[in-house]
Amino acid sequence: MIVRAFLQKLLLSIDGGQSLIVMGMDGLLLDEAIKTPSGESLHQASVEYCQVLKETMKVGVENGIGQLKDSLSHFENSSLIVKIVTPEYFVALLLSSEDGQVGKARYQLEKNLPLLRKHLV
Repeated sequence: MIVRAFLQKLLLSIDGGQSLIVMGMDGLLLDEAIKTPSGESLHQASVEYCQVLKETMKVGVENGIGQLKDSLSHFENSSLIVKIVTPEYFVALLLSSEDGQVGKARYQLEKNLPLLRKHLV
């Protein structure tokens, strides 16, 4: 419950944020926050995105680029920002293309990663 309250507070502080989720690299949902009851859940998309993250992480390590820290994908109606929290968990934010500011959202996530790690460890 502490994680959900943390996610909800963080999501409310991000302009254009629609959904925020913490998920294990194994595809299991830890917790999520949705800004409005009719808002979209990231759960299913994040399950599928796990495979993309794993492959991207593998490419970085195998080619000497280093560990993956975050990922950004822009879609027609939204952006998906993923930050690696620990080797076992990542956080994903669905951000509206209309009223979301990607740079500001990425900063908010990065600023709050230490606190989220603290809740997960």
